[in-house]
Amino acid sequence: MSVASILDEVDPDLMKEFVSGCEEHIAGAESTLIELEKHPESADHINEIFRHFHSIKGDAASIGIQVIRDLAHEMESMLDEMRTGSRAASPHLLDLLLEGVAMLAQQLKSAEAGGEPAAADDLIRRLKATTESVLTEVVSDPRQARETLKLPEGTQANEMVEAEVASEKTYILFQTGELRCAINVDHSNEIISKSQITPVPNVESFIAGVINLRGSIVPVINLAQRLKIAGGAGDSQQILILIIDGSRLGLLVDGVLGVETWSDKRLLKPSSVSFDLEKTLVSNVVVENNRIHLVLNLFEIIQRRRDAAGIRLN
Repeated sequence: MSVASILDEVDPDLMKEFVSGCEEHIAGAESTLIELEKHPESADHINEIFRHFHSIKGDAASIGIQVIRDLAHEMESMLDEMRTGSRAASPHLLDLLLEGVAMLAQQLKSAEAGGEPAAADDLIRRLKATTESVLTEVVSDPRQARETLKLPEGTQANEMVEAEVASEKTYILFQTGELRCAINVDHSNEIISKSQITPVPNVESFIAGVINLRGSIVPVINLAQRLKIAGGAGDSQQILILIIDGSRLGLLVDGVLGVETWSDKRLLKPSSVSFDLEKTLVSNVVVENNRIHLVLNLFEIIQRRRDAAGIRLN
């Protein structure tokens, strides 16, 4: 099915929300990229641009515009390399990203007009070439690969590098009360400042209420209350907008700390404790810089919220 045919079936209000949101993310990515050119070592700038591209990718996927989703995904991958330190924010890479931002704007304009957005095959090819070259550099010297990845002697470097990369996932880290928590970035759509939350009567205490997100009514969970811990309050709190099974949900947290990429090997399940991890709504634990991070089980949170509160997601 063509993009134009898909767009004919999209609700006009949803399409308007999609265009408005993407325009904000494109403008934010462009302005922050310009700042990154001046300060190429800025992790804050890199993380912010990463979140913009990730949000565009998620929104485009939910609407069904694959060409925008594909381009945003490749740009997100390049930012992920910069974020993890395997790539420097070189002028060449930043030029590619700025070219990608311009292409995203053109694609969005075509989609808004109901047309067929042009594919970015050539640009994606060039983006892939830069990201894949990282693996080429590592595996070209098996000894260097073993030292870099701490592999045992006799290990097939290429196979282990590919396995290591395949097992990596990116997580958003945030503070909730005294806890440091994490969720898989694939579930995150965007991060917004604490908005005006309208309470809803006759729901569980951890349902903070609903917000108006560019015309969509989104339920918000107060995560601290959901985890039954003491949390913060005030304007410093932020809302993580999640997309799960195509539906939006807000998660009220005390502050976003950044993003990290962890391989599956870093995810620990305590085996000697006397409590049930599932009942804590925690799926895994990760130790980072001598701090414990709790990886939350979002599906468990959502399922129990649905059963308890009876509020439907949008």
